[in-house]
Amino acid sequence: MSDASGIYWTGPIYDRSGYGNVSRNYIRALLAARIPVRVLNLGGIDSDIDPEAARAVRACEESRVGDRPIGVVHYLPHILESLRLRGVAATVSASIFETHSIPAQWVRPLNRMDQVWVPSRFNESSYGAAGIRREKLRVIPYAVDCAYYHPMPRTTIPGARGFVFLFVFAFDWRKGFDLLLRAYVSEFAAGEDVTLVLKVSPGFPAVPDLAGEILRSGLAACEQPAGGWPPIVILTEPMSQSDLRSLYAGCDVCISTDRANGWGMPCQEAMAMGKAAAAVNWSGSTEFMNEDNAFLIRPTGELEAVDPRLVEARGDLYQGQKWARVEASEVRRVLREAFENRSLVREKGERGAATVRENFSLERIGETIRGVLGTFSRLRSTWQAPAAYLTEGWRRDLGRDLRECLGFRLRRSGLRCGG
Repeated sequence: MSDASGIYWTGPIYDRSGYGNVSRNYIRALLAARIPVRVLNLGGIDSDIDPEAARAVRACEESRVGDRPIGVVHYLPHILESLRLRGVAATVSASIFETHSIPAQWVRPLNRMDQVWVPSRFNESSYGAAGIRREKLRVIPYAVDCAYYHPMPRTTIPGARGFVFLFVFAFDWRKGFDLLLRAYVSEFAAGEDVTLVLKVSPGFPAVPDLAGEILRSGLAACEQPAGGWPPIVILTEPMSQSDLRSLYAGCDVCISTDRANGWGMPCQEAMAMGKAAAAVNWSGSTEFMNEDNAFLIRPTGELEAVDPRLVEARGDLYQGQKWARVEASEVRRVLREAFENRSLVREKGERGAATVRENFSLERIGETIRGVLGTFSRLRSTWQAPAAYLTEGWRRDLGRDLRECLGFRLRRSGLRCGG
């Protein structure tokens, strides 16, 4: 571990979001590798996260990490303009971005860090092309808890029949649910023994009627046949991690038509359970999905501007960004291939499970981090206990006990601090 004595990890560790899930998995990967880790929560506290994972992370709130800890900020990098770490030997930003480049305002704060951790070679390339110094970049893939996401008997999804395609996502105009719906209702007839299940959580922007908005967006350009649409089930109620695992167990293929899939955690989790997965062959999911172990939706080879609704909702991040062009006909091809070839679905599921369990377990990623900790060129000596504070006039010490910070918001970034 070189001269590093441990890691001081700051991130949304109790949040149900993707960043929260990834934070907890990274922390438990560190524990599996016996790397000392102390945590600081930057975010909300959600009660429906996996209780075992929450307990493991909570036990690290007061851990000792020695006198040369590496400080890691796992959050959107714009927070680096306002958040500072002290009492650390080196600083790291851990983040992800999905499109062809990264927001321009990220470049300066990221280049101030000693290292920049990204989960995929796709991001290593996109961050580097955007101006991040390449010697700072390190690839540390996302881990999955393979002991939790294990093969289990098939479950029943209410309202679903026959062959089940499952898409799990948070509402966002990046997710491509409209592309999937158009392809699905164009490819299948109402009488075929197939169901598309969409498990959607609130996201950006907030909409009062998730199911209605999804159907309006996806089916507006489609003419309903006389026999009606093929079955579509939309689930919008909150689910615990255990419920989500049961949902995976009820599908045949976990599919993502995310137009720019930064990673694709639902596909990775389902693959660990032996389920076949499908995604667009572009962006971060290419780190663990390939022709051998998954169904790949082939892009045209051209890039196009992101959905203007995404720019309208989150222009600070997506203005000027591009993603791969994907035709609905290609999505239809993959849907039909999976539906017609059940033996191939089983084979892809088996190969996908082997890929994830052998290369992306908590233990394997913990060892990857251990190796990266040996690549710091120099470590600053420190005499202070690790801590974080806000700059730009806020100067509020986040301290050891973050409960006093609950409800506090950093206006520039929307950061919620709690613990």
